[in-house]
Amino acid sequence: MARRNVSLKGVSELTMKLKSNANMKDVKQIVKQNTAELTQGAQRKAPVDTGNLRRSITMDLSDGGLTGKVKPTADYAPC
Repeated sequence: MARRNVSLKGVSELTMKLKSNANMKDVKQIVKQNTAELTQGAQRKAPVDTGNLRRSITMDLSDGGLTGKVKPTADYAPC
């Protein structure tokens, strides 16, 4: 499977605009919800032999809840 990198431009400008126009509590809730949905989707699509890979897919919220990451932690998982 090929690795793909995603690069986003203008994130800091978007964050500043969101801070001025939206309730940050709502933004954090949306980030959390979307990250959780992405985690569930990745877990559903993960190949299952022993289930270790599926169980290793977790989410992490950082930047005060403004950044969500989904990643596997199994030793053999492609990152």
